[in-house]
Amino acid sequence: MDKIKVGYIGDSPFAFSGFGVVARAILSRLPTDTFEIYALGTMYQHYPSRKQMTEIPALEYYAPVCIHDMMGFKTAITFLQHTRPDVLFLIADPGTVRNRLSGLMLTGSLGPMPTVTYFPLEGYPLNPHVLDQARMVYAPVTYTKWGMNLMKEYGIDVDYVLHGVDHAPFDQYDSSVRDKLRRVAGWDNKFVIGMVGVNKRTNRQPAMIEMARILKDRGRRDFIVYLHCQERGDAFMGGWELQWLIDEYDVGDVVWLKPNQAEHKFVARPRTGTLDRALDLPLPSNTKEAKENLAQLDFISLLNCFDIYMDPASAHGFNLPLAESMRCGVPGITVDDGFARSEIYDGAVRFMKPTHSDYWHTGAMLPMVSPARMADTACELWDDSETRMSIATAGKSKVDSMKWQPVADLFSEKLISAFKFRQGVATDL
Repeated sequence: MDKIKVGYIGDSPFAFSGFGVVARAILSRLPTDTFEIYALGTMYQHYPSRKQMTEIPALEYYAPVCIHDMMGFKTAITFLQHTRPDVLFLIADPGTVRNRLSGLMLTGSLGPMPTVTYFPLEGYPLNPHVLDQARMVYAPVTYTKWGMNLMKEYGIDVDYVLHGVDHAPFDQYDSSVRDKLRRVAGWDNKFVIGMVGVNKRTNRQPAMIEMARILKDRGRRDFIVYLHCQERGDAFMGGWELQWLIDEYDVGDVVWLKPNQAEHKFVARPRTGTLDRALDLPLPSNTKEAKENLAQLDFISLLNCFDIYMDPASAHGFNLPLAESMRCGVPGITVDDGFARSEIYDGAVRFMKPTHSDYWHTGAMLPMVSPARMADTACELWDDSETRMSIATAGKSKVDSMKWQPVADLFSEKLISAFKFRQGVATDL
């Protein structure tokens, strides 16, 4: 049998976004004797190098989008006409999936091509658009059991599979290495509260900045709140001018932003020798030198510098950076949202109960935690090293078991089933 041609459309598997990491992890593990992958990488304007192409063995063709069509809604039509895949594979939020499929159907570009999707659910109640996208595809798959059961309440059957967290060699360094890295970063004798994520509305970086102000007002001094994100938010995602807020709250001495603003690397890729280079950096004599050193740390070394990871976001379908930090032995704090995070991280983090709610433009409820409660929780763990260690141990044990290969195996089955469906062959999936 000829190989199955899979047309992937979504965040580029070479981009450092959440969806990009998921795409890379799955596509790179699909069997090369079964599939040929043709990919349109959205939200990313660059062609990969030849070396990067070899990192996804089944990848036969790759096309990036242009600046005027970052989501690839227009480019997708030409892409499908050119590549003529057997099956379409989409990884995106439900709204994007619906809009993409609707556009392809209206233009007649989808034809008889069955679609497999992998999408997050981040709140309740579900907007009709979320339900529409699941009805439009052959094999919808969501991230969590909670999401699967929620869809069933609306009469729609979907499958689910949790992410893996082994897409890079995340690990907990021994204490002597961690201590040296913290001295290199200028964080020795500091309690470091870290957070990683795009500067956007739902990630709530301003709440982290206000939490820092509250901690200072309570007399806490020897701490750093580190936000691994851009200084300026993207209007598309509703972000903020964070440096202005830091100055306004007078917390510039304790709140640090990602120092190398030219690179938006929110997730890790293994790079040879980065730890050794980090350990060879000269110890800083001032904050400027410390931030210059920090900019040279690889992502895994950076995570190893955190004392706790704080996630105050109002919505997450999974939150890979939290899981990545837990693999590095960092105790996690997140919102007990009653949705995805409550399921995924049960028994492995310190949960914060929501103090109030907000709402998506879709009408879905967003659980919110006040900066005061965030400060309370941070102080609890700051003052209790035994509890920190207990949470870190439980968290690392849980996420160490999360592997990408079972995820890729499931999608391999789904893609084969979709192909057989197109060919009119009966399948049990």
